Amino acid sequence: AYLPCCGVVAWRRSRALLVGLPLLRVMNRAEMRAILAHELAHLARGDATRAARRARFVEGLERAVERREAAGKLRGPLGAWARYCLREASWLIEPVAWGQEARADRFAALVAGGDAAASALVKTAVVQPLFREVLAYYDPETADANLYAFFRAFWFRLPEEIRSAMRMKILADGGGHDPAHPPLADRLILLQSYPDH
Repeated sequence: AYLPCCGVVAWRRSRALLVGLPLLRVMNRAEMRAILAHELAHLARGDATRAARRARFVEGLERAVERREAAGKLRGPLGAWARYCLREASWLIEPVAWGQEARADRFAALVAGGDAAASALVKTAVVQPLFREVLAYYDPETADANLYAFFRAFWFRLPEEIRSAMRMKILADGGGHDPAHPPLADRLILLQSYPDH
C-alpha cells in the first residue's frame, strides 16, 4: 500500500495483506517479521471477514436509526428498541476487536520476539503522522528521489534524540480512544512480557 499502515482485507474468497511502503523503508527484518506475523494471525483466524461484517452491520443500523430519527419516524417501543440495539452493538464491538488485536500481538511476539514486536508497534505509530508531515513538504518537481526514498532519507537523517522524543510523545498521548485497537501502552506491556529471540 502507499500509505504508512498495515492490515488485512478479506472479501468473499479474496484475501490480501497490506504493508505500507513507508514502513518497508524504516523497519528492520525482525520488526517486519512481527508485522507480518500479526497480520497473518488476523487472516488465519478470519478476523478481517468477521470484523468487516460486524462493522457493516453496526454502520447500517446507525444509518437507519439516523434516517428514521431525521424523518421523525423513530418513536414508540420499536424506536427505543432500535436505539438500544445500536448502543449495545457499538459497545460490544470494542472488546471483540481488542481481543483480536491482543491475540495477533501475542502471535507476533511468539514469532518475532517481544522486543521486535513492541518496536514495530511503536515505529508504526510514529511513522504514520510523520509520513503525513513529509507528504506536505514533498515536491516531486524538485525532489531528487521518489517519495519513499525521500521519506527514508528523512527518517535516517533525524537525530536519535528527536526519534526518541517522538516515541515518548506517542506513548504519553496514547493516541486517543480507538474502538478497534487497545491503548498502545497496554499492548506494549503485553508484548514486552514475551522473551526476545
